[in-house]
Amino acid sequence: MSKYRFFAPNMWVLLLFFCLRMAYADEVTPITTETYKEGASQTASTSPITFGAQARLRPEVRNNTDYGGNRNYTLLRFRLNTTYRPSSNTQLFFQPQFSKAFGNPSYTGISPTANAFQQTSGVFFDTALIVHQAYLDYRPFESLRMVGGRQIMTYGDELLVGAALGWANVGRSFDAIKFIYTQGNFQTDLFWSRLVDTSTFTKAGTGSADFAGIYESMKFGKFLQNFDPYLFYLADTRTTANLSLWTAGIRLKSSVDQWDYRDEITFQTGSSLPGPQNGFQDDLEFGYTLLPTSKLRVALNGFYATPQFNQLFPAAHKWLGVADVLGRRNIYGGGIRSSASPHSQWNVNLDLYHFYRVDLNSPLYMLNGLVPLGSANATTSSNVGTELDFNVLYKVSPVINLSTGVNTLFASDYLTSNFGPINPMYAFLEIEARY
Repeated sequence: MSKYRFFAPNMWVLLLFFCLRMAYADEVTPITTETYKEGASQTASTSPITFGAQARLRPEVRNNTDYGGNRNYTLLRFRLNTTYRPSSNTQLFFQPQFSKAFGNPSYTGISPTANAFQQTSGVFFDTALIVHQAYLDYRPFESLRMVGGRQIMTYGDELLVGAALGWANVGRSFDAIKFIYTQGNFQTDLFWSRLVDTSTFTKAGTGSADFAGIYESMKFGKFLQNFDPYLFYLADTRTTANLSLWTAGIRLKSSVDQWDYRDEITFQTGSSLPGPQNGFQDDLEFGYTLLPTSKLRVALNGFYATPQFNQLFPAAHKWLGVADVLGRRNIYGGGIRSSASPHSQWNVNLDLYHFYRVDLNSPLYMLNGLVPLGSANATTSSNVGTELDFNVLYKVSPVINLSTGVNTLFASDYLTSNFGPINPMYAFLEIEARY
């Protein structure tokens, strides 16, 4: 029972919130063919089986984005989406995925402690096909859904829980069960995901890692189109971690005429080895669309995260620069973000950020927010660097997109003191087809 000593009691807290939310709502109605409405993961079709697909090819150049050297490679990914609706309130979703880098070898286990190198291109051997998503979506009532299985989870602007915008070649999935309750302009999600389980039907283990939460989405009119309070709980009862972390936050977002804003504030409290863990972050942005016809938008962005903040499962490639060098931990700064669509087929983004350290006695952290980037004692300066991002997307057709970009972090005192005059750079060229 020790593996549940953190997670199980705290999961009841989230379940209580969810039950109270439903108790104060209108009475739920059993679903019928006439009352059923399509959910977010469904597409209108008269056939019980529908298909979709994505294919993309992307050469990349990464020069010292992890300060570990220069890399260049070509990424390939195919996904096939299959949705089967046996009844009006039930659907099954299956998404196999083939993803690899050109020429990337496989390593086959030959013993509990050793792997054998296996060439995958130009030989009689194929890279394995994996399953990215596979879940049951069941709606017992018009206002209540249950989604169980392997699935993508994304909330808000994906600062804390996201699918990496699909940018990562594999992408992030969760083994999870999720309940979704919708009533008018309100939606409540309650979920639980098992991240690691060392005790399965084949052997007894030493603990598990779990992630659970409740996320409320509310709409209050023109000036507050998104009001999203949330509460997450992350627990790792394996003996090497003993993590118990609560994350509470609120997300505000709206657009009023040509103005728009968003703000997400998060507080954390908990414990892990070797002691207490408390964190805070705020990410604020104000934008203005100067030319509505071309969608020319300019925004000011500010961000702040304390040295112990745990960024959980964020979307990479969306925040803190496209070069994907820095994580949301012991960092603050600001940016100027701009975007435009000079033509219906073109999207252009030009962003400029500057980064600082919050605590001079703590290091920066890499993209994953776990691995320190450099030494805190290499300099007394808080100045980290400036990143310039330029990215362009061209819509060749309704199903074909072509995109490219160059994104560079120009190092300042902290980075140059640790690594010398190295400016990390990320560039790519991608063609993508979606059906």
